[in-house]
Amino acid sequence: MSTKSKDGGSAFPYRFTSEWQDTDVPGLTKREWFAGMALAGVSMPIGELRVGDIEHIADAAYKIADAMLAAREKEDDTA
Repeated sequence: MSTKSKDGGSAFPYRFTSEWQDTDVPGLTKREWFAGMALAGVSMPIGELRVGDIEHIADAAYKIADAMLAAREKEDDTA
């Protein structure tokens, strides 16, 4: 059984170190990163967007991200 999180885990974790603290920062999840990349691929002039379009585009970006995570899971299962 897989122990991966539904969001794909951290995409860009990093360690923040300063004179006062040393902290692990998870960064974006892979789902957030994939959705952002999908959103970047959408091209529509801003003047043509309506509120419903914006919600639809955001939903579509996360659906694409979820499909990408599912594809990665399938690939991992066959490897």
